[in-house]
Amino acid sequence: MKILQLANFYHPRSGGLRTAIDALAQGYTAAGHDVSLVVPGAARDLRRTDDRTVVTLRGPRLPRSGGYRTILGQRAVHEVVRRLDPDVIELSDKTTLARAVAVMPDRPPVVVFSHERLDRVVAQHVPGSSSTAGRVASLTDRWTRRALHGADALVCASQFASSEFDRLAATPSARRVPAVRLIPLGVDLERFTPAARSDTAALAQLPPRRPGVARCVYVGRLSPEKHPGDALDAVQRVHETRRHVELVIAGDGPLRPELERAAAGSPVTFLGHVVDRRVIASLIADADVAIAPSPNETFGLAALEAMAAGTPVVAVAGGAVAEIVVPGAGAIGHSGANGLAAACVQLLDGDRARHRAAARARAEEFPWTRTIDSMLALFREVAAARPARLAS
Repeated sequence: MKILQLANFYHPRSGGLRTAIDALAQGYTAAGHDVSLVVPGAARDLRRTDDRTVVTLRGPRLPRSGGYRTILGQRAVHEVVRRLDPDVIELSDKTTLARAVAVMPDRPPVVVFSHERLDRVVAQHVPGSSSTAGRVASLTDRWTRRALHGADALVCASQFASSEFDRLAATPSARRVPAVRLIPLGVDLERFTPAARSDTAALAQLPPRRPGVARCVYVGRLSPEKHPGDALDAVQRVHETRRHVELVIAGDGPLRPELERAAAGSPVTFLGHVVDRRVIASLIADADVAIAPSPNETFGLAALEAMAAGTPVVAVAGGAVAEIVVPGAGAIGHSGANGLAAACVQLLDGDRARHRAAARARAEEFPWTRTIDSMLALFREVAAARPARLAS
């Protein structure tokens, strides 16, 4: 089968989206399929990697996004789809690429993977009020309905992600939106493992541990939707209770200067963006607690990677991470710094060996093979509805 992955916002620092797309591609290729990827960039390009063909289409940089780009030209998208002639398109975008594909004549079957909640993304940049919330919901519903028009299948990784489409299902035009298929993402159980705590070469690149000081970590973009300030505030509150604790932040983004000012005088270390995944694995595995403060995550790959490394996770109620974290493998706090601080204390004062074992056991329920098998089965299902195309 020829599979074409289409994605905006795919960037060296785009975190979970890139991790998911790359892991899926590797799995599809290992299963014997021909995979291509189309993403935005500064200039048009075509190259071949070990597991797929990568086409870069020119796209403008989005202001204040940290380098993200988006493809605007529908004609360029249509041309590359016709040239690659895939049997199915895996579309990881509900913005410009979704519209380009929706209006493409004689296109192959399209499976949309919803990696974000547009209502939360839009609301993040709009002043809050009940009337504003209603307008945001109406706006995003209209856009989503148009973006998904004609899609053959819609995939979400969590109940939280799928709830964005509940309102659409109740509208007269619901038939235009395919039913949601729940397919959780996976985790690299070989890279993210408790054994990474013993990787001396990787640990040597990290701040040394201080005896008797518990280490919390935050791994992710330093942007408003990720709520990294809540992780910082939570650790400061724990520190104020005279507990010996520190925070290591791995990530970069527009909020970094503000966070560095707020962290002055606190036991906080900023590593910036860490490219080496081996170092990230060791950082997480060596920590006592990983903090996932965002209520907007539609799955929470960073949290799952932490659990795979044997590190319990503190998450907020609401959002998809709370669906992953089960009792023992972490703790759920109320939204905001106070709730996160209380959850951190609960884990730090608990049986750490038991929490580590429970975290790893929970992560082992999410191998990438399960996700890949489910996606391939869905591709075969939607492709079977186009027998004339497959025969050509």
